[in-house]
Amino acid sequence: MKNICKNVFVVYFLILNFSNTVKCGTLLGRANTNYTTTHNIFRSGQSAIGVVRMNNGFTVATPASGVGSTHGSIAFMDTCISVSGAIDLRTTNTIFLLEDLTLDNSVTFSPSGGSIYGYDRALILNGNLNIPNDSTLHIGGRIIIDGNGNTITFGNNSKFLVDANATLTLKNLVLKSTQNQPGNPCLQCSTFGSNICLQDVVLNLADNFYFNRGQLFIHNDVSITGTSALVYCSPKPVIIDSASTLYFDTGTTFSIAPVTFTDCPYSSIPTTTTNNFVFMKNKTSQIYLNGCDLCITLTGCRFRTGTMILDNKVSFHSNYTLTIAEIPATQAGSTVVLSNNPRYVSWSPDGKTLALVEQTSNNLKLYSFDGVNTPSLLVTQATTSGASGVSWTPDGKFLAVASTGGTVQVFKFTKPNSISALGSATLATAHNVTWSPDGRFIAASNWAASGLLNVWRFNSVNLIQMASVATGSIISGISWSPDGKFIVVPNYTINTLQVYKFYESGSLSKIGSDAPITLPVGSKWSPDGRFIAVGGDTVATDSIKIFSFDGVSTPRLVSTVSMASKSIFGLSWAPNGKFLAVGAFNLACIQIYAFNGSDTLTLMGTIPTSKVNIPSIDWSPDGNFIAGVSYQSPGDLQIFRVNYIVDRTTQACSNSIVFGNSALGQNYDLNVKVLADANVNVDGILNYDNVS
Repeated sequence: MKNICKNVFVVYFLILNFSNTVKCGTLLGRANTNYTTTHNIFRSGQSAIGVVRMNNGFTVATPASGVGSTHGSIAFMDTCISVSGAIDLRTTNTIFLLEDLTLDNSVTFSPSGGSIYGYDRALILNGNLNIPNDSTLHIGGRIIIDGNGNTITFGNNSKFLVDANATLTLKNLVLKSTQNQPGNPCLQCSTFGSNICLQDVVLNLADNFYFNRGQLFIHNDVSITGTSALVYCSPKPVIIDSASTLYFDTGTTFSIAPVTFTDCPYSSIPTTTTNNFVFMKNKTSQIYLNGCDLCITLTGCRFRTGTMILDNKVSFHSNYTLTIAEIPATQAGSTVVLSNNPRYVSWSPDGKTLALVEQTSNNLKLYSFDGVNTPSLLVTQATTSGASGVSWTPDGKFLAVASTGGTVQVFKFTKPNSISALGSATLATAHNVTWSPDGRFIAASNWAASGLLNVWRFNSVNLIQMASVATGSIISGISWSPDGKFIVVPNYTINTLQVYKFYESGSLSKIGSDAPITLPVGSKWSPDGRFIAVGGDTVATDSIKIFSFDGVSTPRLVSTVSMASKSIFGLSWAPNGKFLAVGAFNLACIQIYAFNGSDTLTLMGTIPTSKVNIPSIDWSPDGNFIAGVSYQSPGDLQIFRVNYIVDRTTQACSNSIVFGNSALGQNYDLNVKVLADANVNVDGILNYDNVS
């Protein structure tokens, strides 16, 4: 470039306390090319504008004081020239794309992660890109990553996390995963309203890839390779566009395991039993199965409208549905003796770490768990008095703790065993806390007559108050809906259940009227957002209730289980939404119920615990373990491995693999092509429901 460095406009410089001087400030390159060879530091609101070439990367830094220190820093990228070197967003900070940004082969992102926001703008790769271990890059707005045929490799437990109502489009690239757990995939939607679009992409799987929330769109040719499974768990269907093919290579598996019983929106009344979990737009939409397995759970799956191509040895499995054995679980490792009165326990998203709080000793403790041996203490962190609730962010980097002493605190967890205190907020007698599904907001309630529900925004450092509402009752056991739109509030003294809609502008509004329930003390949303499980206190005659919720009306009671004289604080849904675990405050066991997806809870069995008073339990993200604590002096922590067995119940045709839909006519037939020398094995029921 002939005009390099002829005109360099720098708004201001800041000399940092380093051994070398680095450039800091807005970079302007309107008249000629601004070519900077030093590592640039952007403060909040600064930008790279015009023909700017950053040859040695940049950092978006958080100042020690001012607005940026409270809200996190944003740097605006409005340059048409590429970036080389290291990009460091310091966890809390954001680059906002005003124009497309090109990344050279030498670009690296720091392990601290950060956010990339913009609307209909692209990151364009001129080389391969590695995402470091344990790094999370949040995606907001509508962002495209155009790989130009290059490869993005995700390190262990690293990911792109698509924020609420955002869309990430990945095109013209190869995606390679290394190690991600079921609750921590390399591509993750935070809510049902988040979208991931794959266009001309090869997804190379090193282990099973769980798509738990949001919606997946397939454009042009998308190939799944490797020796693992794409496990589609979201209640929203996969969309295969016109003239597009979803291809599964030899040795892979397509497992359709939705956390719901129907593909219709949860707001539908009445709920239908349709199960079109893979939606093909027209006859030019294709699924190509080449030497792989297709697995369906008890929901079944109906394929219609498009084309399915079967090549080499293909196996269909539709009857391998799991249920829970008569002895529902076996303890994993030994019981861990704790200090006085452990009150709440929660699994990290990757299922490797347990967080618990002790109410009397005022401690937050983290334990590692390898799936076999006794949990091992990683770190102990002092909290304010009366720690009573703990919750993880979806990226597993932060924890919020509610304390009856009057605070909501946030702690940062750095693997393997480091924890540090960040911001906090005041809330008298704070009793429990819950993160929004995308980790941007925290809700907490208090055990007080005033009944406050507060919501704060979290910028990875500080808590900024967004909304507060007086419920007029003692409340506990709040829970944030998996779509990020609602918070359920059990009202203890006025015997009702309320649901509030949260608006990011900073307000809460109640949905419908109060639903009656006697002395509610705990609540949990089902994974598909259709149902709310609620537990009652000691004198309640009906201790477990299930409410359905359509997003606009008062929650509707659909099921009741009587457990007289039992205080049900501990509730946890299995990740598949088919089972509910219940822990009572005055019962020496954990009970497991099966839920039929509409109106019935059936007791499957009980898990004896070492002590009475089980105020908190949590099902692990992979569904294999249940953790529980006992509220005693001393208390304890126990982990149980769930004993699954094959469900031998006769399979209904509607819950099998179904081709076509004759009731809707010939236009909904599935075109099935079995290529020469293909070998198709069927384990279970395959229902051919085409008109022709």
